[in-house]
Amino acid sequence: MGYPVLLVWEEVPESTKLYVFEETSDMAKWALASVGKYINQDDLEDDHPLHQLSENLGQFDELPHDKVAVGPFSKVVVCGFVM
Repeated sequence: MGYPVLLVWEEVPESTKLYVFEETSDMAKWALASVGKYINQDDLEDDHPLHQLSENLGQFDELPHDKVAVGPFSKVVVCGFVM
């Protein structure tokens, strides 16, 4: 079993949120397919995985901002959207 994936979800310029997903989950797969991409900034197809990731984030708890994200993590992914 692999280590989880840490998602750094940026909501530019409002906030940054952290999420942890199992490496084999759909959320991790969508995140890995969206590295460095931002909704409203990049020219994305309607079916791009970043849209699926964004639509489903509300089902997960973000890591508290007053805690250190303790790994190990298999990967760290940064993506999000620009308001």
